[in-house]
Amino acid sequence: MVLRRAWEKIAMKIESVAAAVILIFVFVAFYLSLLSLQTVDEVARRNLLISATGSFVIALILFIFLIFYVGVRRAFSEER
Repeated sequence: MVLRRAWEKIAMKIESVAAAVILIFVFVAFYLSLLSLQTVDEVARRNLLISATGSFVIALILFIFLIFYVGVRRAFSEER
């Protein structure tokens, strides 16, 4: 029972850290896209948009993994 409570605390910390990392990637994506709107040089604008897209895709992948992790954790906790 004590081990289960410890695991639940660790799992909640993992979820919080993952959510914070996802928010950071989304913020970076929006910042780079807004920065690209202010850039005059086309090459720099394209590079900023590619970086913003990459950051957003990484955030999306991490969000999918987080949803999968939470779903699996809830499925196994309800089973017991």
